[in-house]
Amino acid sequence: MKITKNKLLIFGGLAAAATVTLGVLAGNFWAQRTTAFQIKTFEDCVSRGNPVEKTFPLKCRTVDGQEFVRELNIQEEIIQPDSQSPAAGVCAESSSDNFVTIEINKDAPSPRCQVIAGQQSLRIKNNTDKKVNLWFGDKKQVSFSVEPGKEYEQKPPEGFFMPPGVYLLHGEPYQGPEIWVGGQQ
Repeated sequence: MKITKNKLLIFGGLAAAATVTLGVLAGNFWAQRTTAFQIKTFEDCVSRGNPVEKTFPLKCRTVDGQEFVRELNIQEEIIQPDSQSPAAGVCAESSSDNFVTIEINKDAPSPRCQVIAGQQSLRIKNNTDKKVNLWFGDKKQVSFSVEPGKEYEQKPPEGFFMPPGVYLLHGEPYQGPEIWVGGQQ
C-alpha cells in the first residue's frame, strides 16, 4: 500500500483533531472534578466536617483558614433572649460534657440557672409525678415534654437560632430554670 501525501495529510489532520478533542474533554472533566471538591458555601464547609463557631451569625472555618458565614433564611426564626443577665444572680457553670443536666422538681428546678455553651445538649430530668411540658420562646418555637421520672435530651434546635443571652425554659405545671446561652461567670 502506497501512502500518498494527501493520505498522510488527512491522517495527520484526524490525529490532531482527535488529540485536541481528547485534551478538551480531559480538561473539562478535571475542571468539574476539582470544582466539585471545593468548599463554596457554609453548608459545604459543615458537610466536610469543619468546626462551626457559635457566633451570630454562625461561622464555619476550614483547616486552611477560609471562613464561611451562615445566612439566615426566611424559614428560620431567631428566638430572642428573655434577658441579658440571669435573675437568679448566679448560674451553674457549663461542664466539659456534651450536655448539661437540669432537674425539674416539685418546688424548684435544680439548678435555677444553667450556663450552656456551643453545641451542648440540654438534658432535662423530670423528678415530679406529672408530665412536664417545656418550651423556649414566647411562641413556643421549641417545645418538648418529659414524662414523670424520665429524662429528655434537647439538642440545639434545627431551624432556630438562639443568640447569646438568658432564656427562660417555660413550663407547665412546673416552671423551668433560666438557660444562659454563652454566659460567663
